[in-house]
Amino acid sequence: MKMHSNADDIAKRIKARAARLPGALRSGIRTLLSRIDRAQVENLAGSKEAAPGSYPVPNRTGDLMRGHGFKRTGAASGMVFNTSGHAFAVHEGRGSSAPYGRRPFLEDAAKSVDETMVIENELRSQVFTP
Repeated sequence: MKMHSNADDIAKRIKARAARLPGALRSGIRTLLSRIDRAQVENLAGSKEAAPGSYPVPNRTGDLMRGHGFKRTGAASGMVFNTSGHAFAVHEGRGSSAPYGRRPFLEDAAKSVDETMVIENELRSQVFTP
């Protein structure tokens, strides 16, 4: 009796998917960092008329808005940051921001994005599509 198998076809499909995995992961990390950075900007998008100590942080000079950014630091890692001179003081409620308390715009941004969903969607679209 002669046997027929599609094992070679399955092996080829698995290898092709495996080859797409690193690129999909890089893309997923970049998408994730971008979404967290966008959420940071939303947290900093208070108007000039916003009450002192309000959250989102009032945008009086634009310095906090100009300091935001993100960078991929490895295949599966990256960072979202704010280089503004007073970002730390606002975030932690220190210095001239002490009377208003902590306004953790970066932490809140990271918490607002479902990292598992972002990465999973990227993998699904790039690796697990026919």
